[in-house]
Amino acid sequence: MKRALVLAAFFLGLIISGCATGPSPEELEAQRKAQQEAEAKKKAEIKQQVLINLSIGNEHYKNKEYRDAIASFSKIVHELDPTEKRAWRYLADSYYKLDEIDSAKAIYEEAISLFPDESPFYYGFGYIMELEKQDSVAMRYYRKAATLDSTNYVAAEALGRLHLRAGAIDSVIYWYERASCLDSTNVGLWRDLVRLYKSRARWEDAARANKMVCCIEPDNIESQLDLAQCQARAGNYDEAISKLEQMIAKNPDDPEVNHILGIAYMEKGDYSSALKYMNKAKKLNPDNPKIYCDIAMVYLKKKDYTKAEKFANISLSKKPRYGYAYIILGEVKEAKARESAGPKGELTYNVKLIFEEAYNLYKKALSDPDWCEQAKLKMKYIKDYLPTEEEKRTYEFLKKGRMDTGE
Repeated sequence: MKRALVLAAFFLGLIISGCATGPSPEELEAQRKAQQEAEAKKKAEIKQQVLINLSIGNEHYKNKEYRDAIASFSKIVHELDPTEKRAWRYLADSYYKLDEIDSAKAIYEEAISLFPDESPFYYGFGYIMELEKQDSVAMRYYRKAATLDSTNYVAAEALGRLHLRAGAIDSVIYWYERASCLDSTNVGLWRDLVRLYKSRARWEDAARANKMVCCIEPDNIESQLDLAQCQARAGNYDEAISKLEQMIAKNPDDPEVNHILGIAYMEKGDYSSALKYMNKAKKLNPDNPKIYCDIAMVYLKKKDYTKAEKFANISLSKKPRYGYAYIILGEVKEAKARESAGPKGELTYNVKLIFEEAYNLYKKALSDPDWCEQAKLKMKYIKDYLPTEEEKRTYEFLKKGRMDTGE
């Protein structure tokens, strides 16, 4: 028993002695620093590998070697660093370039789940949805992209494009204006805005947009002429005429310059000068249907309805289904209806029939996309002046009764 106690005391001493000889605080600190250095070294190595693979992937991407690019970008997001956003973007786009739309869509979906506040991924997914003709879904993702990043001009332009497809012109203008502020050198956007402003008869805005086109493309004569025309329509007659007369002094036989100068004088109310330059333009370019319509418009403003109809119909012979010609013919009928109604605006049945003729002519302009919106506005404006079906039945009944009685 005594011997057992001695042995137990001996082993206890060994244990206590072993504990006393464990790592010191200095040794523990050294171990911690070594571990941190190892981790930092590993992170640096991973970061270096990420940069190398990004560089290699980008080089393949630039050379349109998209399959090789995918290998590099996939290694980053799936092995090295799943938080590297650039790799996700290029990976999705590489799949898109290979026309592997489902793979691109899956990458964008995964990226959105990882980075819910990153605008480019929503734009990319929206674009895939647009390709698949799911415009409502695409619009939702484009809008999210634009909300997350107010400087994302491609998302703003895409929203304008989808609204244009839906025929929502005012929304198109809003998004294109926003995109043009963010990407002011995009001449295509400014041209689209010119066209949209003109469709809404916003001539000052159209002139402003045209000035941007002319700044970007100073040698574009067509834009300079369109600018002068918009200035004239906006009431800046003298500025437009001065610019056009300088141009015509250099090239007096340019049919387009003569034509636009005629329009400027028409807007100013100088119909004699307007016809002078328009007729010269007609002689220089007899196959241009718009010239005939603009001549018709001058005669319409002069209330010479016979000549207005004559030149509008000549225009239709040059270009069948030309919306501008139908608009003018409709305006002639509308002007006649208003004159027949008199100063008190008496809407007799015969007056309503003339309004109906105007309405039907505007309706024909709907087939011309360049004049469709204007035709819709004109139809809406006179819709309440048309005869009702009940009025037509009553008129036919009375007419038949008079015929039966020999009246």
